[in-house]
Amino acid sequence: MVIRAAQMADRDRLFDLLCQFAWSATPNREAFDVGFPAIMADNNTYLRVACDETGMVLGYSLAVLQWTLYANGQIILLQELMVAPEHRRRGIGMKLIAALTDDARRAGAKEITVATRRAKEYYPRFGFTEIAGYFKMKL
Repeated sequence: MVIRAAQMADRDRLFDLLCQFAWSATPNREAFDVGFPAIMADNNTYLRVACDETGMVLGYSLAVLQWTLYANGQIILLQELMVAPEHRRRGIGMKLIAALTDDARRAGAKEITVATRRAKEYYPRFGFTEIAGYFKMKL
């Protein structure tokens, strides 16, 4: 298995995985086709994919490097972590988080944060601690 930066050629497979990931919003292909190139061009966004030996994308992570005042520097916000259901429990998520941790350290980030309600039991095994609730306002 290889963890690498996403490429434009991964677009269709990533949209398929996104459709399985998103529960709070319905993925829209037109919006995805606008956002995906912007994500790919953004130096503060980390979109990584996990591929098998054939090059098939099995999962992905999407994170953003952001300045904060409270953390005395930049942090990484893990926005999405998705592994295709049929490929779970094989260490793919762990490898994606390890790659993100390496990215965060290279960027000089002070911490990695993730908001989740479906995977609260998943993240502590990697050193994450629960610190707060999560709120959003739809616009």
